[in-house]
Amino acid sequence: TTFMVFMFAVPLLFTVRPVYASLIIFIADAVYIYLVITRQTGVIAAHNRSNGIIYGIMSILFSTYMMNIKIKGIANSKNYRFLMQNDQLTGLNNRRSFNTFLEKIKSEKINCTILGFDINGLKIINDTKGHKAGDELIIAAAMCISKTFSKYGKCFRIGGDKFVAILDKPVPSEKDLCLEFEKNC
Repeated sequence: TTFMVFMFAVPLLFTVRPVYASLIIFIADAVYIYLVITRQTGVIAAHNRSNGIIYGIMSILFSTYMMNIKIKGIANSKNYRFLMQNDQLTGLNNRRSFNTFLEKIKSEKINCTILGFDINGLKIINDTKGHKAGDELIIAAAMCISKTFSKYGKCFRIGGDKFVAILDKPVPSEKDLCLEFEKNC
């Protein structure tokens, strides 16, 4: 009885889909009970040692299955978090991250520099060469912005062809920063 209670309690505590895991465990336990009843002896095997091995194998299989579910859930949650905070096309932080970071800067009164960027001619590229070429231009701009400014703060794609860099670390002079930007682009 303790074993069966434990087998049903574990999924409730440690799995992403506890009902599904409990159902599988319930089916396996039902098969075990069926085998016990059909043997008319109260045990599947003739010796307690054999029962211990059977219980052990069942425990290993079920706990492995449940941990697999948990690991997949953790991996998915990290992926979801990344997608919630980053732009899919460029990998830069997205508008949501931008708004969150801006609120943090305002509330903590952090001294920073905010730079805005806009890709000129993106519509013409999209219209004449297609959206794939436009996406390539957006990706190239994101790489250029990130390569230059990410060491001084955070870079964001806040929409279409709009980018922002919030520099909250000490930066070189404006002239040196412009030279570095030109070199990276």
